[in-house]
Amino acid sequence: MTTRVAIPIVYSTVRLHLEKGRRWSVAEHLLLFALKSGESTAADLAVRSRLPQRMVLEALINLMRVGWVEIVATGDRVRFAITTGGSAHVDKEELPVVTQPLTKDMKFAVDRVLGGVLRWRELTFVSPARFERLRQDDVVVLRVGADLPEVKPRDIIDSLLDEDETHRGSDRSAARPGDGWVLATVVGDKVEGLPRSATALRKLVLEAAAGAEPHGGVESIPAAPVTTLQPERQILLAPQDIITGDTAHWDHIADTIAAARSWVAIHSTFVREEPFMRLLPLLERAARDHGVRTDIFWGRGNEREAANPARRVVETYSRAIAERELGQWVKVHPFSTSSHAKLLIADDGRERFRATVGSCNWLYTGWTSFETSVRLGDGEIVADVMDVLAELAYQATGDWAGITADVAGRARVVRSDRSRRNGRRVAARLLLGPDHVSMFERMRDEAQRRLVVASHRLGAAAENMALKPIRAAVADRELDATVYYSTPSDKVTAQVATEMTFKSRDAGVNLRQVTDPSIHAKFMYWDDDDLVVTSQNLLSADPLNPLEEIGVHLRGPGVARDLADRLALRFPR
Repeated sequence: MTTRVAIPIVYSTVRLHLEKGRRWSVAEHLLLFALKSGESTAADLAVRSRLPQRMVLEALINLMRVGWVEIVATGDRVRFAITTGGSAHVDKEELPVVTQPLTKDMKFAVDRVLGGVLRWRELTFVSPARFERLRQDDVVVLRVGADLPEVKPRDIIDSLLDEDETHRGSDRSAARPGDGWVLATVVGDKVEGLPRSATALRKLVLEAAAGAEPHGGVESIPAAPVTTLQPERQILLAPQDIITGDTAHWDHIADTIAAARSWVAIHSTFVREEPFMRLLPLLERAARDHGVRTDIFWGRGNEREAANPARRVVETYSRAIAERELGQWVKVHPFSTSSHAKLLIADDGRERFRATVGSCNWLYTGWTSFETSVRLGDGEIVADVMDVLAELAYQATGDWAGITADVAGRARVVRSDRSRRNGRRVAARLLLGPDHVSMFERMRDEAQRRLVVASHRLGAAAENMALKPIRAAVADRELDATVYYSTPSDKVTAQVATEMTFKSRDAGVNLRQVTDPSIHAKFMYWDDDDLVVTSQNLLSADPLNPLEEIGVHLRGPGVARDLADRLALRFPR
């Protein structure tokens, strides 16, 4: 029996700038190395390499296309020889990828049932007008899903690119977005008209077809999508990757900009004129000397203003950029991300990217408060940070092209970087807004000797989210527990803060206000092996929006010890 199933979709187009070229196989490298010792026939190479002669010929043809192998005819025999170009590369650890630049408009679809991204060229598209005619036939129709997850820019880029394509940039396409239907055909247990990668959607289509009535027109309601935590990554972390203090953060951003050779991205929750004017000469030098492009993102004006007054500050930034004729290199995006995240992403001048996550408002700070950040240098987790930045841009603009696709495309390139060699191996996971609550629960259940929490603000959310779990842990195991903050906020007056301090002291918790220097850091650690560094005020904020706060949980031998030692020196008891 054949059943047709209609799936509602939306579609759009993005113009991608690519480099196309596949990586060389070990066999191809082996054959090129074999020719280094002299000319040979395909048959001889097949015997020596123990590879099928057909595979040898295909590999030699590929090597000839890039000019690394040539044919040498001797009498009635055809031999292959390595060229000068091949000799220049044969002894390298990996053969360099030979790429061709391409620019093309590429279309993608998002199904409105589960919210997945689909490769357009693998779909059978039906326009709304044609679909109205089809509904009179035997067609099973899937309903639009409720509370669908936001489409991830990473998934869009992955759906558009082949394995041999590398993203180098993107622009908006002139083509207009639209909606319509994808028609899948089910024959037995086989589904045609959908990508093989759309496993969940294919399963749903099979279930809908199995439950179809003889005359079609049946609607199927899918199960609600399940959200998951960010993936855990294995990374290498060195002591200098934990950045603490005030001037250390200025040194870090200055060194980061100076080292960059291609791209810098800054996300600061709040913006002021003075910090930007101090950074602008560094950005200008990077642009003029090395062609570095900088993208600047922001959340709002300052801690007492909504997003709109910040636009006056952003306009000041844009005027200063225009006056220095830096518009093609330095871009301050006009939209607010409404996020409290603090991010710094840049290449290190050696085609490797680094991402810094933490508490520092790079475009608001006066470099006088105690801050804490973590620099991440492994490809997978750096790409995770870049994916979050792409999602922030999409959430703010609703545009899958432009800066969203550009950042997501860079993340795809960075993800495969395995070049880092120094540091201790630890597990790392990005934390989005609601994930932070589970960290207090883990600390409550796992801490055996000590726990420390630091937050700029002490607010009404502190009692239930933080202080209760901490008191429970102390009551159960007599831990050494210290909680730092600088400023009462929300409904917590000075008197209320004093009452909370005495209540905590009676329960064995040292709730301590620190004002010299002010603590703007947001972190928590327990024992020696668990550390959380974040943008979230752990004693005042409890966000529901996943992208409102960004942090990282590090777990590994001694990962918290370095920070604990520095804290003891800066804030002695």
